Amino acid sequence: MKKKQTFIDTIYLDMDGVVADIRTLASALTTWMPWDMLSQQEQQEAQSNLIHYKKDFFQQATTYEHTEKLYKLCRKYALHVRFLSCFTPESEKEFERVAQDKRDWIHKHIDPDIPDSDIIIVQRGKHKYANASSLLIDDNPKNIKRWRDCYGTGIIFKNLNNCTYQLESLNFQKKPCNSNLLHTVLQRQR
Repeated sequence: MKKKQTFIDTIYLDMDGVVADIRTLASALTTWMPWDMLSQQEQQEAQSNLIHYKKDFFQQATTYEHTEKLYKLCRKYALHVRFLSCFTPESEKEFERVAQDKRDWIHKHIDPDIPDSDIIIVQRGKHKYANASSLLIDDNPKNIKRWRDCYGTGIIFKNLNNCTYQLESLNFQKKPCNSNLLHTVLQRQR
C-alpha cells in the first residue's frame, strides 16, 4: 500500500533552542549559579531574564552544529522556510529591540538574503500561522500541540537525526508549481 503524501508549502523553524544555542550562552552568563542544578523552568526564566536585560544577548549566541544542515534539509522539502519565534516583552520598545536582534542574528548566522518577512517574531500565538500545508519545528511541546490543534503538522525538535527521520517519515513533497503566475506570486512573498 502506497503511503499518503503530505504537501507542505511552508516550514516554520523556531529560533531559540532549535537553530540558536541560547542555552549554552545563558549557562555561560550565569556563572553565579550552577546551571545544571536548575530545573527546566528555572533555566527558561534565567534565559528570559537575560533576553530582557542583556541588550546584546542574541549577538553573542552561536548556532548549533546542526543548524546549517537543518536549514538546508527544510529548504529541500518546502517552498518556503520561515523563522517563527516568540518573545513576550515588558514594553513595545523592548519587543522591537529583541525582534531586530533576532532578525540580525538570522541574517548573520543563517542567510543574509532572507527577507525580513520570512522572519516572524510574535509576542504570543505561533499557532495563528498554522494551516494544513504548514509545518512547525519547535522544541516546545506546547507550541507543537497548539499548532496541531490548528491542523498544522508539527515536529518536536530533539536533535537533527530525530528531526530528519520525522521529516522523511511524513513522505511529503513540495507542492507542485504548475503555473508561472503562481510561481511569480510565491517568489514575491519571499
